[in-house]
Amino acid sequence: MRKGLFLTIEGCDGSGKTTACTSVIERLTQEGYDVMYSREPGGSDIAEQIRKVILDVKNTAMDVRTEALLYAASRRQHLIEKIIPAINQGKIVICDRFIDSSLAYQGYGTSQIANILTNNNIATPSIYSNLKRKNNSIWSSKTIKDILTNPTYTGNLYQGTRKRINYKIKKEIRVPREDWIITKNTHMPIIDKKIFTIVNNSLCKNNNLQYKSHNYLFNGFIKCYECHHQITIS
Repeated sequence: MRKGLFLTIEGCDGSGKTTACTSVIERLTQEGYDVMYSREPGGSDIAEQIRKVILDVKNTAMDVRTEALLYAASRRQHLIEKIIPAINQGKIVICDRFIDSSLAYQGYGTSQIANILTNNNIATPSIYSNLKRKNNSIWSSKTIKDILTNPTYTGNLYQGTRKRINYKIKKEIRVPREDWIITKNTHMPIIDKKIFTIVNNSLCKNNNLQYKSHNYLFNGFIKCYECHHQITIS
């Protein structure tokens, strides 16, 4: 039996997610696919009970981390109880919201986003590209930043952004933005240009922050077991 697919529809409140889900389900059903609809938070009996706790207006004393953990607990139960079994049965699962909503609403930084994607076994770009790299199942903050700063998602085609130092050396260097070749409106954008600009300005501000590092006895010797990067205290 062929494995199914898991598709998520994301967006702000009132942006038309439910309408989009309905349209996709109708089209796939017409094409003969076995489709299942679900939503988050919720989607299963236990997850729906957790949803009621999260959305209860009386729970004003709820801590932000408690809220985030409740979302994670609901998602885990939903995943194990409904999504994975449906995919294994060859169904196409259409879900109204998933992990992207948590990343957006809880406001994580690039390192935290990378950890969450890794812990949830979300495939990295290198896996999709079939690149044989060490630890290619582990997300990095650099990968997250590369995605967030990729202007191609705004609907324009950007070429000549990098070039080789010379024909003997494979190493590439960045080309100044004013020298890029830009073809506008070549494809459907997946992010609004205004939002893209806001995100990139925010990332630039964070990069300009100065962090004070501390020297300690094992500085440079201790490395992460998973990604092998040096561990420092800041």
